[in-house]
This record gives sequence, C-alpha cells and structure tokens, in this order.
Amino acid sequence: MADLSDFIPPLPLRMRVMDFNSRCESIHTQLTWKNRRALIGLSDIAFAINAPLEYQADDDGADSVFFVDPTLRSRNLGRCGYLIVPEPHIASTDFQLWSKQVVRFVRHAAFGCNWPGRNYADFRQFLASSRGRQLRFALMDFDYASPLPLLHLPNHNFRTLYLLFIDNDLPDMHVISELAEAVEEMNPHLETMVFGTIILPDEPARVMLLGESEASLVI
Repeated sequence: MADLSDFIPPLPLRMRVMDFNSRCESIHTQLTWKNRRALIGLSDIAFAINAPLEYQADDDGADSVFFVDPTLRSRNLGRCGYLIVPEPHIASTDFQLWSKQVVRFVRHAAFGCNWPGRNYADFRQFLASSRGRQLRFALMDFDYASPLPLLHLPNHNFRTLYLLFIDNDLPDMHVISELAEAVEEMNPHLETMVFGTIILPDEPARVMLLGESEASLVI
C-alpha cells in the first residue's frame, strides 16, 4: 500500500455535500479571496454573505448575486446585484441562522417548485420585475388551524413578491389559495406575485416571502 502520510492534496481542497433530504448538492472550499475571484468557478446564482464592500457583483461572473449583510449597507450592485435587506434586529440576534435561511429557501425558489411547476425562468422574471433590487426576506411558521385573517404576516407593502409555501406533504390547496388572497389584500401596491410550493421531508409548514417593497425604490 502506498505511503500517503506526506501527501498534501492540491489547493484549494474541495468538499462535496450531497443532501438527499433537501435534494441539494453543493461544493465547498475555503474562502481566502486572495486573488479576488471565485475559486470553484462560475455559477448562475451567487450568495455573498457579509462580503467586503469592495466585492463587486459584476466581477463575480454569476447572473445574479445576492448580498446578505447583518446591517443595511450602501453597495454598488452593478448590473446583477441584489441586496437582501436585513431586519433591524438581525445583527444583534442571530445573523448566521438568518443568512442560512435566506440561502436555503431562496435556493429552493430558484431551483423550482413542485406546484404549480415554477422554474428558474419564473424566478428570473420575478427578479427582473424587482427593479430596485433591494429585497425583503421573511420566513414564518404556518398553522393550518389558525384562521387566515389572524396570520401574523409581515406587512412590507410589497410591490413584487415571491411566495413560497413549504411543507412535508402536498398542502391543502384551498388553504393555500386563501393565503395568497390574504397576502394580496395586505399589499395593495402588489404588481407581481409568483407563487409556488415545495415539499421537503420532515419540514414543518412554513411560508417564505421574498420581495421588493415600495420603500425599496426610494432607499
């Protein structure tokens, strides 16, 4: 058997994660940004979490770059950058958990949905409609037993919205339809809404809201 005690793998070391529960495959490597370029290669979508201000979206090479920061920062979004606007309490509570939720569920929206057959083209169209490119993200538990008018839905006065319903089984379509109607009523300036559902094993019922508010156009 060959002696591998002195073997040093070529850098950068890459790790692949095959998550059959979430149906996602990813590759990871250590980020040093020494040469100010991505080490793994080009992608359709990139998430830049707490990136330095000099990191430029247009230099990333991705079609869309989502900046996820603990506090609201003024960034040069270039031609393809989008800013996920943090809630005021995120920096002082758990930014790491929140940023992981952003990546996970925005990723599911981009990959496509089980019903009604949304795909990446629908996601791209939603982004194109969000011309301010400052998006609000909200994730909340959904209780089928709670009357819909009493749902504590965040009122961001959305102008564009991607509504993703997450559950471990095919949801009750009547309830989902009522949810969509309630969201439309709470956001009178809503111009574009994309609705989709995703089935994830062992996942509680949740609702993801991702969209641009009227205020985002003047920030």
